[in-house]
Amino acid sequence: MKDYVLFIGNMGNDPKISLKPTKKGDKEFVSFSFMTYGNNFRKFHPCVAWGVTARTIFQYLKKGDFAVIEGFHMYNDWTDKQGTKHYTTDITVIKVYFDKKGKEISDES
Repeated sequence: MKDYVLFIGNMGNDPKISLKPTKKGDKEFVSFSFMTYGNNFRKFHPCVAWGVTARTIFQYLKKGDFAVIEGFHMYNDWTDKQGTKHYTTDITVIKVYFDKKGKEISDES
């Protein structure tokens, strides 16, 4: 299930870049949290970006930087070794907007 999101806020932490093995070779991705604000609260959203978008986020954005992210919710579930079912919701980023050097990057692959 995918729901479109558009968040305006700040990087909650420094992005971490990793490789995920696939049938076509390793694919780069970056994970980070994104902080949004409401009436008297802050919310942190776990985010993942892939390819060019991942490299750009890793290169240009750090904790506290202002950005706008566009993407969709990705709902996941898994069962651990004890048989307990777990659920997570991540944001898969398809486009990011920020003000450093006027960059706008998207990677919809």
